[in-house]
Formats: sequence, structure tokens, C-alpha cells
Amino acid sequence: MNTIIEAKVFKNGGSNAIRIPAIVKLTSPVVYLEIDENSGDIIIHKDKPQRFAKLLALHAKYGPISDEDWDVEFDREPAELHPAVQALIDKK
Repeated sequence: MNTIIEAKVFKNGGSNAIRIPAIVKLTSPVVYLEIDENSGDIIIHKDKPQRFAKLLALHAKYGPISDEDWDVEFDREPAELHPAVQALIDKK
């Protein structure tokens, strides 16, 4: 079960600040904000979130994905070089 605590937002110079109640014990001088880009919801983390933790856990559980599992056709033709890159190569 999650506990929801009201915190006051105020300005500190040009920045927004959040007054976190003393009941919430923070031992680190840094917290990490996770902002949901769709809803704008903010989650405060005491520890730095590991962006790929879920992906790495799946990899550890199931192993790597084989080429056959991707179900895509690979285009093995070399990509065309950007004209500026080609011009640099041609100067040599």
C-alpha cells in the first residue's frame, strides 16, 4: 500500500521547491524526480532509478533475442553517404 502525503510547493529564487514533511526521512542530499511525459505526474525517488532495470531483468530471465525472433527483414545494402561526408572522402 502506498502512503500519500501532501507537500507544499513554493518558489526559491527562480526555482520551484517542495517542502517535504519531517515525517519523510531523507538521508541523502539528493533525490531523483521521475516525470511521466504523458500525465505530468511526478515520482520522487531516494535512489537513482535504473532506466534499463526491467529490460536487464528480462534479459537475465529469458536470454538474448535471436535474429529469428525479431521477425524483420534486414537490408544488407550499404546506406548512401551524406553529400558532405562523401565530399570529405573525395578530397583525400
